[in-house]
Amino acid sequence: MSENDEHLYEEEEENISLEERAENLKLKGNEFFSKKEFRKAIEYYSQAIELNATAVYHSNRATAYFHISNYRLSIRDCQAAIRLDKKYKKAYLRLAQCYIASFRILEAKKIINDTIELFPKFREIKEELERVNRLDQLVKKGEELLNNNQSTEALKYFQVAYTLCKASAILILQSKALNQLGDYDRTSKLLFNTVQTESNNSEALSVRGYALYKLGNFNMAKNHFNNALRVDPDHKEARKMLKQIKSLISLKQKGNDAFNESRFEDAYQFYTEAIEIDPENNSYNKILYRNRSAALMKNSNWDEALVDINLSLNIDEDDVKTLKRRAEILKQLDRWDEVVRDLQRILQIDPSNENKKKLRSAKNTLKIKNRKDYYKILGVTKSATDYELKKAKKKMLLKWHPDKHGNKSEEEREKAEEMCKDINEAFSLLSDPKKRQRYDNGEDLSDIEHGPQGFSGGMGGVDISELFNMFGGGMGGMGGMRGNRGGGNHYSSFHF
Repeated sequence: MSENDEHLYEEEEENISLEERAENLKLKGNEFFSKKEFRKAIEYYSQAIELNATAVYHSNRATAYFHISNYRLSIRDCQAAIRLDKKYKKAYLRLAQCYIASFRILEAKKIINDTIELFPKFREIKEELERVNRLDQLVKKGEELLNNNQSTEALKYFQVAYTLCKASAILILQSKALNQLGDYDRTSKLLFNTVQTESNNSEALSVRGYALYKLGNFNMAKNHFNNALRVDPDHKEARKMLKQIKSLISLKQKGNDAFNESRFEDAYQFYTEAIEIDPENNSYNKILYRNRSAALMKNSNWDEALVDINLSLNIDEDDVKTLKRRAEILKQLDRWDEVVRDLQRILQIDPSNENKKKLRSAKNTLKIKNRKDYYKILGVTKSATDYELKKAKKKMLLKWHPDKHGNKSEEEREKAEEMCKDINEAFSLLSDPKKRQRYDNGEDLSDIEHGPQGFSGGMGGVDISELFNMFGGGMGGMGGMRGNRGGGNHYSSFHF
């Protein structure tokens, strides 16, 4: 209070009584109270009490303290008011409300029951008894559900309880339920103000510290647990979590060191031990799974590496670094359609020129992979000579000649016809040096042949006389052919 304020209400007449001066200060306090300027009101009530301590003045100040959630000082004033006037009902009521607001259930019930004995017809105090009993029931039921891991239902009870009592203890119970549900971000936000205003609340510090740990914020979590232990050196959960964080950080660092020293099996083991400490710590384990996949990649264990990288992406499906790692693994496994899918997702998240270039390259590779492999169809290597191509063509046509498949199923006959077509397409392209070079360079088949007319239709480029000569020059052995068997053009209904 400024010097001017101190003397503002000094009475002009020297003979004014202390009681009157105190009453004037109380009235001024009431004016500030009505404006919700509670701290200013407290200053004037305090001056009034200094001049003339009465139950009313203490009760008024208790009410102002209550409105700024300073329940400790409010309780002290209520008790002072009751000592001054044991029949001042308002002080009993405010004291009960302070105990409820502080979540001091047993003390609230005691003062309420004592008050009812003194004032049996005091309706407001009976309403507080109903409220505290309801609050007690809600919290006990919520705690029972929480202990049985029925977190969703428990949270509902605690939320209703909070409408009756805004105590930090209820927020802590809500946060414990949220931690069980894995909603750690919500816990962190819910208890933010509590740990700021109640720096000695070890339980709030520990519960929020656990949420921060699960969110992967180990440094902040350690600060919370250390502060909890400063307040309560015997806090078991805080001590346990500090030890756990230390072990996780140590094992991860050992894994990183082993990896950098090319001891990939040791790195894999260290990362595995770290994961096993807390298999449900998703924020940290997504990094450990990704690191472990890197160790597996170094030993060319691509299938196992893919399992680990998928475990990491199950936790965070949009992590660009992890998606890039999986794309590299899928390349090694020759699963280019999946490589393209991952690179498309990466480009959506990070539309950089580098990512665009990688996607174009992958799409081109996929296009090549999806082409017919003419070397494979003919059973030759990419260095095959013209002679080897002709020899291979003849050999494969003999193998797949429809006459050899005449007695088989319709599906098998159709496959034989398709293979004959593919064999001749392959020979037609690979025997042309210019087309073969373009094919080897990865160009699309339709571009090489300038459209579907590039390959001859019907027999797919099959030389009829060649097929005829393969089977001894006679047509009678072609019984497996479809169409007219009695005469005319026996090849009129071939389908290659």
